[in-house]
Amino acid sequence: PVVADDHVILWNSQDAKIYSIGKGPTATTVTVGPKSSSLGTTVVVEGSVFDVSAGSQQAGVVERFSNGLPVAADAIMDEWMSYVYMQQVRPTMETFMGVDVHITGYDPNGNYQDYGVTCTDMSGNFAFPFIPEVEGTYMIIATFEGTESYYRSVATTYLTIDPAPEAFPDVPTAEEIASDAAQRTIAMMPEFPNVP
Repeated sequence: PVVADDHVILWNSQDAKIYSIGKGPTATTVTVGPKSSSLGTTVVVEGSVFDVSAGSQQAGVVERFSNGLPVAADAIMDEWMSYVYMQQVRPTMETFMGVDVHITGYDPNGNYQDYGVTCTDMSGNFAFPFIPEVEGTYMIIATFEGTESYYRSVATTYLTIDPAPEAFPDVPTAEEIASDAAQRTIAMMPEFPNVP
């Protein structure tokens, strides 16, 4: 192998191809739904983290991963790259390991918020539900911090939280309505004097 610009260039005798192995670029996306919601309701932050290296766009790869090549954790990188580029055995849902995505942001008062961490799945997607605590517009940030195999990437989105809807008055039950009607009927009846 030859090393240049932090990449290893080598000949693979298994498939007779030359490989350039190095840290790859990534693309993170993020959306939130619903974009406008009421105070006290749950919103879901969703997105993806994909490998956008030159290899992800080559023939034989782009056709198999038309929605994007998911990023995998370092612990499963050998098996994942062998599957992606050399048509080896596909890791199972049980053995695949995605990467962590940190969900942070700024609330309508400009305060930084750390909402938590979620993990990508075998399709490269992630989801993170939370309940906003104040009204106004939020900036939501999804950050993939990078690994030994991939570079960092970040994406942002926004959502608006409206005031909570006014509570509807309690609707009386049929029994309560009947009881109330009976009370009114009795109240409207004339009083007769006691006859000895």
